[in-house]
Amino acid sequence: MTRLEIRTTIRDLTQGDTYFTNDQINNFINTAVRNIFAKTRHTEEARQINSVAGQFEYAIENDVQSILTVTYDDGYPLTHRGYEVIANTHVPSDTAPVGTPTEYYERRTARASGLVVVPGATPTVSPSLLVLGLMPIPNEVKVIKYHCSIGPSAMTMDTDTPQLPEEMHMGIVEYCLKYLMMMGSEPVLSREYGNMFRESQMNAKSAAKPNPRYIREVED
Repeated sequence: MTRLEIRTTIRDLTQGDTYFTNDQINNFINTAVRNIFAKTRHTEEARQINSVAGQFEYAIENDVQSILTVTYDDGYPLTHRGYEVIANTHVPSDTAPVGTPTEYYERRTARASGLVVVPGATPTVSPSLLVLGLMPIPNEVKVIKYHCSIGPSAMTMDTDTPQLPEEMHMGIVEYCLKYLMMMGSEPVLSREYGNMFRESQMNAKSAAKPNPRYIREVED
């Protein structure tokens, strides 16, 4: 379902009630997706980028919350180090070692317009961005593979679809209706939609195919 289809379904189930604006309902939809996403733990992905010779920091996609493991050139997993540990030794510095990376760190920084970092330089940064750093500094172009924990991107267009399995989309509707009814002083309907939401969760859990591990029952 698209955001428009979810919002239209919510409108239909409230008999076209206009008490809430489209923007308010859109905010409820995004909140529902974030909460469901977090609690169902559909949150891990494998991704990759290419290294750049002489660059030790790389901007990571906006939906990545944290980096779990990193490999370089299909070798052994790199050792994770705290940024403070690395920074206290040689970052940034003209004397930072260059070669095949054996360690990585992650840190939050201001948003950058393309992190192109050379030894001894500071990233040109301009609000929060996750950065992956490698040490020693890569001296050639290789594939960096990383396993990461992700979070859903907010839906901003009516054509956007939630980053959740299709079988969970009605759960978004029911989750929203539970709280919309509560705010509209309809406690009985709120409880009914809450029960429907839990039931749809159980149905999604049993119907999930090929990745049932990420469909878990979400509690209120």
